[in-house]
This record gives sequence, structure tokens and C-alpha cells, in this order.
Amino acid sequence: MELGLYLQPLETIPNFSAEQLGNRIIPHTDSQFPPLNPGSIALISVREFRGGAGGDCHHGDTFIREQLYSLYDHFPDYFELTDWGYLAAGEHYSDTLFALREICEYMLKKKVLPVVFGSGQDLSLALYRSFDQLESLIDMVVVDSKFNLDKIGAEMLEVIDEQVNDHHNHNNYLLNILSQRPSTLFNLSVIGIQAYLNPRDQFELMNQLYFDVVTVGEARAQLEDCEPYIRSADLMVIDVSAVRHSDLPGQRYSSPNGFFGHEICALSRFGGLSDKLSLLGIFNYDPALDNENQTGAASIAQMIWYFFDGFVNRMRDFPKNRSNAFTKYIASIKEGTYELIFYKSNKSNRWWLEVTLPPETGSSSEKNILVPCSYEDYKTACREELPDKWWKYQQKYGC
Repeated sequence: MELGLYLQPLETIPNFSAEQLGNRIIPHTDSQFPPLNPGSIALISVREFRGGAGGDCHHGDTFIREQLYSLYDHFPDYFELTDWGYLAAGEHYSDTLFALREICEYMLKKKVLPVVFGSGQDLSLALYRSFDQLESLIDMVVVDSKFNLDKIGAEMLEVIDEQVNDHHNHNNYLLNILSQRPSTLFNLSVIGIQAYLNPRDQFELMNQLYFDVVTVGEARAQLEDCEPYIRSADLMVIDVSAVRHSDLPGQRYSSPNGFFGHEICALSRFGGLSDKLSLLGIFNYDPALDNENQTGAASIAQMIWYFFDGFVNRMRDFPKNRSNAFTKYIASIKEGTYELIFYKSNKSNRWWLEVTLPPETGSSSEKNILVPCSYEDYKTACREELPDKWWKYQQKYGC
């Protein structure tokens, strides 16, 4: 695939010193293409605003880059970071979605992690569809204040691809993701929801689909409990409207409430730490609404910096072989009716819950999977209560 057919080189390279991040970034320019080496991260911006992100969002990437390139580099020498420039809006909105999907799909095949920013969250559909080539179910985590189901609820769940181009926008992008057929979405976690901004029936729909919803109050009360949801995800999408306006101006759908700046950076770092997560999108920044200090652009740049920090500190401690690197805990519930097995990494102190699934068609053996969980889930089991994660996986597999 010739990425140069889609991605435009940077018009100007932001100023930076030898100690700043810009000195590490290998940019796409008129005279060079960056490498695509496995284990690296590629920055990609998109200048598409027809999905409702706001008329000036197609230039927001330049402000974010200026801030990002000027941040100081604290990363190990082996960390390779490239900047592939920007994807211009296509002749038709659907052209942009197609091109972004193709770009991300190609990079995923190359084992390169794309970080996509600029424009509206409606582009999340293209990110989601880029996983189709894996031919496996994926988990997705969304950090947002709203569900973006556009008030039409479950009756629209039969939308097909041909209808998406006419109806798709930032208000209903999640509905269109849920509507894709065939569906490759196994689980969805939405973190940061502000209940007063969302109809009750959308909470009910998420519950019926056995998806995870964490309100902003629940998340802020115990931020580390959000980490297992992010650790489970292949794709992470952040809408900047999840951050309160005072900490991130420059958003068209701002709220006085939401995550504080350091909290959204912590969530972004959780994404970088996840061994499974392979694509990040950050959307809905509008530079026309930012302040003169570009605080909003600086906040997004710092979110990306913390994602890098998590990425270079990945533990790679998924308990595949249940080795001595893990401590096994057994919780007996209802006098042995249920026996839940937990694993705790001695390296990172992260927890997993073992869930036993029924035999697949044509097989006589059960299947055990490990689900990221928290210490709170283990304490719940110790109180002889079944954790929500256990229940949801049983329901998803029809146990």
C-alpha cells in the first residue's frame, strides 16, 4: 500500500530543541517517508469536519502538533515515533472514512500502533472497521460524556453499511458501530458518562447488550478501577468533551463537569500500558474555541505524551502460562457452588479473573479465558458475591 497516496506531508515542522519530543519524531515530508517498523507508534491527523465536528477542526492538528513537539523527551532510545502527516478530507465524506480505514488497517498489519487525532469522533467508525481484517472479535473502550446514540435507541440497530453515509455523524457514530453487520464487537466499555446528558433508555440499551458503563462520578472516585476496562480493549477512543471545559477549552460540546486534566492523562496512560490496545483516537477538538494560550491543544498533547509513557512501560505480563510470576487466589462462593479463580501479577499487581465457558460446537472440553479485573472484583468475591464481570461474560456466551 502506498501511504503517500492518502497522507499529506507536514507543511511546516514545529520548532523544537534537542531535548524535546520533536527531535525524536521522524516526520513525513516532501523528501522522506518515515519507516513502518513493528513496535513503533505512528501519528496521523485527519482534516475532516463534515460529520459535525465543527468548521475549524480540520486545522486543529497543527496546534496539537506544536504543543506535542515541544514536550520534553523522557523515553528510552529504542522507542520509535513517526509522524505521517495528515489525511485531507476526501471529495465525499465516505471517501475520508474509507481512506482512514485503509490506512489504519495497513498499519495494524505492520504491527504499528496508530494514534489518530483531529476532527470529529464520527471517524471512530473507520477506526473500528480497520480491525475487520483480523477476523476476530474485538473490545472497544470509549471515554466520553455521552453515548452518541442520537436518541433513536434500539430500533435503529439494523442499519446497514449503505445507510451509514447518509446518516453517520458525531451524534450517532456509536449507534452505527453497534449496527455494523457482521459485527466484530464483543464488548464495549464507555467511561466518563454524565447521566444528565443522556436519556435513560440509552442506559437501558447498554445494559441489555451487557456492555460496561462507568459514570464520571464512579470513575473519578476510583480511577484505577477503570484500568481493567482499558486493558481489555483493542481500540480506545477519547472524546475531549469528557474533560471539563476549564481543563480543556477548545471543545464544541463542553461541560463544566468531567474529568480533570491529570485524570484524562492517567486514563490515556492506562491505554498505553495495555498490552492488547493497538489503536488510539482522540477527537472533537476545535481550535476556534480554544483560548489564546492554546490550553486545549496543550491538554491533548499531554494526553498523547502520557500514552507514550504507558506504551514504553508495557509490562507484557498477561498470565498465559500461569507461571510463578503470578499468585493464584481462589474464592469460594455459596458453599462451593461457585469457585472463582483470580491471578495477580507479581510484576505489576494487576488482576485477572478466570471465566469458564461452555464447550464450543463440536468440542467436549470447556474453555477458560482470563478477563482483566481489579482488586475490588476479588474483594467482591471474598464477600461471597459474584463480580459483575463474571455475570456479563456468562451472559455474553449464553451460559
